[in-house]
Amino acid sequence: MFKTLICTVGTSFIHGNLPRLMNSDEPLDTSLMQLIKAFRANNLIELSHAMLNISPESRILGAEVNTIEILLGMEHSKEDFINQIFFLTSDTEEGIFSATLLKEYYSARSRRDQSLSALHTDIRVVKDLQDKDPMLFKKSGLLNLVRAISQCIHESGGPQNVIIDATGGYKAQIAIAVMFGQALGIDVMYKHEKFTAIIDFPPMPIALDFSLFDRFSDLFLLCYYEPALTLNIAELTSYFETKNRISAYSDLTTNKDYTRMKLFFEHEYSITEHLFALNHAGLIYIEAALQSNSSSHPALTLPKQLQESERKKPKLREDHYPKGFQQYVTRIWEKEKWISTVISLPYDKQRGINFRGFFLHEINGEKLLIGYYRDNDNFGARFRILTGSKTNNYHLRASLIHLNKNINNY
Repeated sequence: MFKTLICTVGTSFIHGNLPRLMNSDEPLDTSLMQLIKAFRANNLIELSHAMLNISPESRILGAEVNTIEILLGMEHSKEDFINQIFFLTSDTEEGIFSATLLKEYYSARSRRDQSLSALHTDIRVVKDLQDKDPMLFKKSGLLNLVRAISQCIHESGGPQNVIIDATGGYKAQIAIAVMFGQALGIDVMYKHEKFTAIIDFPPMPIALDFSLFDRFSDLFLLCYYEPALTLNIAELTSYFETKNRISAYSDLTTNKDYTRMKLFFEHEYSITEHLFALNHAGLIYIEAALQSNSSSHPALTLPKQLQESERKKPKLREDHYPKGFQQYVTRIWEKEKWISTVISLPYDKQRGINFRGFFLHEINGEKLLIGYYRDNDNFGARFRILTGSKTNNYHLRASLIHLNKNINNY
């Protein structure tokens, strides 16, 4: 089985190991002298070639190379093969140089070593992951790191095909990597430069509670697809199914939904209002909900398609509906063959800041798949989607994700 290694990159090789080597009083052999010469000349290609003459197990080459070498051997012993490495680097000149050096080094290794002939490498620069501006690092850099890891996982075919090596880079990257590993069931590895062995963080036998995602999937997915989005109190709480609107922050802090949700949102108070934006923990939570495929969270699949005899065309009550509502509901039913029928529901208030969306609402233990619609005059309506009798909670979550993602196609 082929595996992808996602490797965070640090700068200890060029900022620590090589300067120490240059200032060493001990006699150096030819290979180390070539390494120093290339480094002094700031010649990346020559430096990568000089690295080839030194054992990849040597501490001189840095913890990233040491860790990758151990992982290559470990996976090969299990008859798995790492055929792709993504180097995730900071948005700094030194970070990009280090990642490019590693890419050149392993490209040369793949040409030289038959066992690595199928190895491909790529670099992903994580925007705003830098140490000049701490707030930018926190607000944007860590979010972009999560998105970069997520993209690599998507390109690799899913979490089951991935290993994360969190050896290099900022300490916060290790925390993000471990959170990702626990949430998506991915092995995370780490090696300190003075250790001879790697430390692994295997996924724990725990399961995330996705009931919050199910209830607020329209909110979570809105923030997921619009990463720069910020919401004020009125906008955030418009997704809460409360009798009365929440406008004061003191009321928000005592709301049960918010006390569960606040872990996933960054809160900031400006001069005039409270603002909320999805944070890195929220993004990881969404990614876990979107990619459930562990033993505790089976792969998400849509409900089984129904026979035409099992389906009934939506027949809405003779009410005054928003413009285009009946056509919208009918298009959904016609396109999604797993839907048995659609029925209208009483409409008491607007939900969310979008004109359309879907969420789960639980009544007496039964989870209902609810959609809402508003026209350009802000006149709204709600409806319930019914599926086949063998629909389970994972089918419902898959339906939510599918419908919210494809709103503009109906």
